[in-house]
Amino acid sequence: MKRWVRTLLPLLVPTLSAIYGVGEFFQWWDVLSGRHNAKVAYERFASNKNYPTIFIKDDESEFENLYHFINTRTAAEEVKKFHSEIVAEPSVCTRDLSNRVYLWENWLR
Repeated sequence: MKRWVRTLLPLLVPTLSAIYGVGEFFQWWDVLSGRHNAKVAYERFASNKNYPTIFIKDDESEFENLYHFINTRTAAEEVKKFHSEIVAEPSVCTRDLSNRVYLWENWLR
């Protein structure tokens, strides 16, 4: 048993580091965790094309990841309270001219 540990342990760290590095280079971890879709949706907010580009509806693939991104990184107590109570799931994300992000309920249906 000690022989296995002595042999495998020195090889385990470089192997896992190489796998992680390759995954990071090819952005596998971003796709698996949803960061890629959240980033695409967040970049859509910066678009100067206005409606309908900056409106992200709940039937689009980016919505769930962006909603999770907003909820985990917000400092606004209103958003945290809204998410924890789950009064109603929002159906649209958008931003205003001062780049504040809004979650709308049952809008644009």
